[in-house]
Amino acid sequence: MNKKIHISDLCTELEEELYEELEITNMTDLHPSKSNIEKLVSEKIRKQGKTPKRRRFKALKVFLAAAVICLFATTAFAAAGGLTYFKSIFGDSTEHVKSEITAPMVSAEDASQRFSLEGMLTDGYTIDLILSLEDISGKGLPSYCYDETKQLFDVSLERKPDTGDEFSFSINYTMLPEFRTENKVVYHLTASSLDACYGADLKISFRAENSELDFTVPVDGSTASRRYTVNDTWDGNYTLETVQISPLGVLLIGREAQASGGLPTPVVSVKFKDGTIEEMMSELSFDTDGDGGTVIGGGGVVISNDPLSGPLVISTYGMRNPEGKVVTKGEFSRFINLEDVMSILVNGKEYTSLSDLPVGRYRSLSPVSGTF
Repeated sequence: MNKKIHISDLCTELEEELYEELEITNMTDLHPSKSNIEKLVSEKIRKQGKTPKRRRFKALKVFLAAAVICLFATTAFAAAGGLTYFKSIFGDSTEHVKSEITAPMVSAEDASQRFSLEGMLTDGYTIDLILSLEDISGKGLPSYCYDETKQLFDVSLERKPDTGDEFSFSINYTMLPEFRTENKVVYHLTASSLDACYGADLKISFRAENSELDFTVPVDGSTASRRYTVNDTWDGNYTLETVQISPLGVLLIGREAQASGGLPTPVVSVKFKDGTIEEMMSELSFDTDGDGGTVIGGGGVVISNDPLSGPLVISTYGMRNPEGKVVTKGEFSRFINLEDVMSILVNGKEYTSLSDLPVGRYRSLSPVSGTF
């Protein structure tokens, strides 16, 4: 027989001497704010319509115990929800990165709507976000919230400490229709940076009709990455220095003696331990201006509705900077397992891994310099 246990009852049954010895360790990467926990606990106890039984220990201890219980219940729920959203986009490949998905539990609201960040995953360059907009007025969400042709979001990155240099990045978003209701809509937004943004502050704003809802969250908890040193020159002009891959995508860093034409990109593929080879980047990954002029930056998209059997790379982004550096990157349609990767191929030549960049201790690649 199932018995319903209220938080208030559970707290008041704790013996004072036992509570004094209680130590809680947060085993997640989540850091919910104290004010949110207090709000959740207060609302939960109020909805139960019960007054906690009187005890000898202070009310503060009761409240803290309830906060601890609420913390673990909330973080477990949030993590599960974030995983569900990512699985709807990337399928079972999400299992490769599920431990790196975080639920920052931040939101902003006005009298009508609540804008929340429900899930986040990054490798330090690509940032995948699960965002939601919820009606809190009881009137339902306006139609523009469901219109993917509108520019609903503003995103900015700020370095910590602030050096004054701006990040070069692009954003795109789609709605997740399977989670749509008249009171809530969920979006998948990807911010793609050409410069390492680990440790930066990410500000996200939703453009409501009569107001702007925004919050700021640090970019941290990045996935592991694997770096390959190449340092080979083609055509006497372009040198590919390093290739970095993560479960989310591939990043190429090189330099040019003289900038000309389209963005230089050799054919780069990944070779898995089962012998499978998948192309990640090539000269066809980027558009040219069609007139033979020098391209400063650009990208391209491979359209595929099947993340499991379609192309591995579905979008590309690249740019030159004045110091002769060229950075190009490709975002994956599905997450890969780095443990399954044997090597990379650059114009047919095989390279093995130089180093792994561990989870949570992301390093910016030293060859990147200047402002993009």
